[in-house]
Amino acid sequence: MTHDALHRWNSCPSELRVPDTPPSDITSLHVYDFDNTLYKSPGPNRILYTNKTYGRLLAGPEAGSPIDSWWSCPAFLNESFREGLATPRVSHWNSKIVSLAAESFADPHTVSIILTGRTEEKFAALFAEMLATTRSSNHDNSNNFLMFNAVCLKKRDTASGTFPHTFEAKAACISDFLLDYTNLRNVTLYDDRPKQVAMFKTYFQELRPTPGFQWSVVTVPALSLTLDPAAESRLVQDEVRRALPSGPGINWTPKCTGFFLSQNSQKQLLVQAFKCLRRINATKAANLAEYPMYIPVCRPGESLSPSDLDLIFTSKGYSTIDPQCLERPYNQVDSKSRLGVDFVVTHYAVQATGPKSKLGNVYYKVVPRDRNTTIRTLFGENAPLIVSGHIMDEKMSYKFTYDDMRRDNMRWTRLQNGIVINTTFGVYSKMIF
Repeated sequence: MTHDALHRWNSCPSELRVPDTPPSDITSLHVYDFDNTLYKSPGPNRILYTNKTYGRLLAGPEAGSPIDSWWSCPAFLNESFREGLATPRVSHWNSKIVSLAAESFADPHTVSIILTGRTEEKFAALFAEMLATTRSSNHDNSNNFLMFNAVCLKKRDTASGTFPHTFEAKAACISDFLLDYTNLRNVTLYDDRPKQVAMFKTYFQELRPTPGFQWSVVTVPALSLTLDPAAESRLVQDEVRRALPSGPGINWTPKCTGFFLSQNSQKQLLVQAFKCLRRINATKAANLAEYPMYIPVCRPGESLSPSDLDLIFTSKGYSTIDPQCLERPYNQVDSKSRLGVDFVVTHYAVQATGPKSKLGNVYYKVVPRDRNTTIRTLFGENAPLIVSGHIMDEKMSYKFTYDDMRRDNMRWTRLQNGIVINTTFGVYSKMIF
């Protein structure tokens, strides 16, 4: 009873569990993807980075990033695991898939494996720790909880010294199991990525298996949990410093202060923006390309003094602002403890960026939903409240007085039906490298 494929492909010695069942009696192979299938793996929190930086963080050096891609850095997965241990009520594991995996392992005629594109040399120790530690803290007394016959990580190709594409690595592993277990009648694979699912379906269709052989590729709804934003920004900065010890490190876009739209409200106004752009035959709002939209109360890079706050919040009930909300550059990620204000979008204005450009700028004029609330900005005594996009260039300035708007030929059109938007007051800046 050698079960050679298990020995060849397992990456974590402590996680190898050779079945008592002879290889000739193994009739099923169950394959579980790890990231966002078995485990709610964190990806980069998109709202912490500029669009360009977000892309570089995902792609790594191929996109000009100074550090390896997000999915190649163990620090982020390790942080997620530590946060999960600290908050046991929030499960970082996909309970439905964990239950299915327990049933797979309990079947004596089934071999079940974790198969992931994470590399063996970087992640083997972390995977072994995550599985063992989570099992030890399990309270449902299940002997099969997070038990597999092997954990198969991506191995370096001995001939080229490089790592194969994730799909190629997974296909090679499955093919080896099919060769070793000659009486397999069923293969079931669980994965969250539609592209991978489609490729595996093609792979199995082209196998031309023996009569009676069945296969199933199950699309799992992707589940993920983001990291604590303070921890994430610290880890990214650590990775950049490690890669470029004498380099400039992480930069931040100019600090913007104002009322930041919720994600749902932002989606509403983006949909409206496309309708507005039809007036100038444009298809994309240049000034709204970066999250988040917000209602600025001062120019980018400026800080507010206590007297400025008293000027902005003249209404009763808005005079006391927690100073901490003006310190963390990404504080709108968690808005539970901060001042929330609802506004009504009443007008919009569009600007063409060029005579033949498909890009345009879209601005919205708003008023507080509560008619007894008065909010002012530092742009001028009678300056209106305007929704704009996050400013990425510190050289850009806002021209949000009525005189400036007239000079820029900004013409306002009243919306037939006002749109209520939810905002929270604070500051925001994005990481850039």
